[in-house]
Amino acid sequence: MKNLKSARKKIDSIDKRIILLLSERFGMAKGLKRLKKQQNLRIRDRAREKEVIDNARTMAKQHDIKPEFAEELFKKIVRYTRQKQR
Repeated sequence: MKNLKSARKKIDSIDKRIILLLSERFGMAKGLKRLKKQQNLRIRDRAREKEVIDNARTMAKQHDIKPEFAEELFKKIVRYTRQKQR
């Protein structure tokens, strides 16, 4: 039981770091909104979104994670990021 508790505690710690990183990423999106506005750029950049998702798929393969999972996850992250920029 102790090993199970210890493993779950470590998972909780990893989950916390994931949330903190997502918060940092979404905070960056607010800064990007200002930059895009200054440069008269649209919020949505389909080429950049594709690049982000392609990178996620590649990194997933390198770390024994299904690329389809990474793609689905990052599509949600990108979508939420766009919402934060509106």
